[in-house]
Amino acid sequence: MHRIIRIGFLGNHSTIYPTYSQDFMDGIWSGIPEKLHRYFELVPEFVRFGDPGAMEPVLEKMLSFQNVDLITGMTNYRTMTNFTHTINQFQKICLFGDMGEYVPFMNDQSPYIFYNSFQSWQSQYAMGYWARKKWGDGGIMVLANYESGYHFHGSFHEGVQVAEPTPMKMLVMRRYADLDISAEEMLMEYLGNLRKEAPSFANAMFCGDEAVDFLRVYHREGLHKLFPLVVTAPMAAHDILNQISNLDMTLYAGSIWDMDAEDKLNKQFKQAFVNRTGRMPNMFALLGFEIGQALEQLFPYFQRRELGKIQQWLTEQTIDTPRGQQSFHLGSQYATPVINIEKIKIENNTVRKMVIEQGRALPYDHKVFEEIQTGGSSGYYNNYMCV
Repeated sequence: MHRIIRIGFLGNHSTIYPTYSQDFMDGIWSGIPEKLHRYFELVPEFVRFGDPGAMEPVLEKMLSFQNVDLITGMTNYRTMTNFTHTINQFQKICLFGDMGEYVPFMNDQSPYIFYNSFQSWQSQYAMGYWARKKWGDGGIMVLANYESGYHFHGSFHEGVQVAEPTPMKMLVMRRYADLDISAEEMLMEYLGNLRKEAPSFANAMFCGDEAVDFLRVYHREGLHKLFPLVVTAPMAAHDILNQISNLDMTLYAGSIWDMDAEDKLNKQFKQAFVNRTGRMPNMFALLGFEIGQALEQLFPYFQRRELGKIQQWLTEQTIDTPRGQQSFHLGSQYATPVINIEKIKIENNTVRKMVIEQGRALPYDHKVFEEIQTGGSSGYYNNYMCV
């Protein structure tokens, strides 16, 4: 008789992506075949904004009281360094999703913690390399204070330097939500400074409403006619671009996953998610779906409580997913993502993405990993990209 596999889910409040926890959970269910649904139970717990103080009691509850078989949810390497000792002590498998806002921490691995990463830093590195080759020197990185706490700017900068070493400026926008100033006033001041810099190209790093506000004012002030704009993968997501589809402008981005791809597995993923939710999927749904795919493969090992075989599978196996090959552990088989350089044409309330080149990704153990990490995070401590 099959036993029920209990999956502990860490869900948090997000002002930037309000539905992301539900999207992630629905993605998991979409990735597990319908015939196996009755053998899985999702146990969600709320961790507020994902700060360590809120995470600690929930993790302890899952590990010592709720008897879950696996813990999942969105987190990142930096946050989980606070809990590695506890998870190792309880010897409980964790398979987290992460946006790839931080480069993986090579020196703080646990035999029980695995990640399904969107690897956004890879996209940023690839775009930095490509932009320097295409437009030469004189580029500038423009970002909000929030994003400066991650490795987005460090990854783009390293891509530029590998292409050809050159000085790069960084223009950081203050948080207008914390000041007695409107978003409009802050953006006008910020973009006025950008206009004065007159860069050969710019890399914009914003998310949520700030991304939409930035792009609208950027277009209104005519900067889109002065120099090319490269944006992060989250800024090039459908939920952002659909809000500015009335603008006529061109953007460039590095795509790790194309929601509109016509390959069989991506179509199956979209259909399964739409059938379950009535919504189109996003990157959080994709990360959940891939974890669901992994759970299907791990099902017999969980049934037999074969912890060693679960660890071995997650360490060694690479699976085919809607965005290509994906693996869950930094090791010899860790899959390097395929990155498409996209030209995004926005006009007449239509968004068209055209692949114009293949991006340059990195193997997991490249020295650039260390160089980005030692460069540090220039902003404050951000637990989650999505809060």
